[in-house]
Amino acid sequence: MGPRPKDETGNIYGRLKILRQVKSKPGWWVCKCVCGKYIEACGADLRRFHTTSCGCARLDSIVTHGMKNTPEYKAWDSMKQRCTNPNSDSYVYYGLRGVRVCRRWLDSFENFFDDMGKRPAGCSLDRRDTDGNCTKKNCRWASRLEQENNKRNNRAISVDGSRMTIAEAARKFGINYQTLYHRIAYRKWSIEKSISKVI
Repeated sequence: MGPRPKDETGNIYGRLKILRQVKSKPGWWVCKCVCGKYIEACGADLRRFHTTSCGCARLDSIVTHGMKNTPEYKAWDSMKQRCTNPNSDSYVYYGLRGVRVCRRWLDSFENFFDDMGKRPAGCSLDRRDTDGNCTKKNCRWASRLEQENNKRNNRAISVDGSRMTIAEAARKFGINYQTLYHRIAYRKWSIEKSISKVI
């Protein structure tokens, strides 16, 4: 017999409030949704925010806003998949690292759209703090260049008294990014030597 499941009674996950354990199914809980419907849900799915409503949240998002095929909806859905779905190819870089989506955005697409607005042309969803969660405060619509400069592995260096990322320095001095990164990170060359095109 396995360990007794942690008591989740009274806890709230998205639109669901846990009422009691399902006696015949260890680890499962009877939940009441804000819409009034009762469902049984797996505790692990609740804690990972895989289950956040009786299904009404997804239905609301698809049916009422009419934006299912928009860039904003696709960005919202991709964000959730990366952070909550272990079957997503990107889960290892987000959900597995502990990156979470705020409850407000998990609750509905409308909340996400209210906070983020329309996606500017050429931009995609980006987190200012790459170790932070997906929240209104930490997310923005960013250009590809802004995202390149904001990568976790993009080190900051000082060139002639100016602070910039390796990617910015590579563009400024016309050097291939991988070449410059290799010189600095692996060969341990000085910045002055690294930014020289001809060695």
